[in-house]
Amino acid sequence: MDPALAWLLLGLGLISQVGGWLSINYALGHLPATRVSVSLLGQVLVTALIAVPVFGEIPSAIQLVGAVLVVGGIVIVLQARARPMSAS
Repeated sequence: MDPALAWLLLGLGLISQVGGWLSINYALGHLPATRVSVSLLGQVLVTALIAVPVFGEIPSAIQLVGAVLVVGGIVIVLQARARPMSAS
């Protein structure tokens, strides 16, 4: 393998990993952990959306159904956490 390519791949890996790690830690310092952890489920959706223009990948029907379920789950959890629980 060409050494320049190896350094490029290493740099890309480190930047994406360190950048993601720093972003998550920043969010954990400013938001509740439950909100951050549930929101991280959206990473898959963002990745799929980026793959459409970059790689020309079109999601299948089952993937779109899964995306709707994931977004619905995130919305339900975040709305439930926003409302105080009633004493019953």
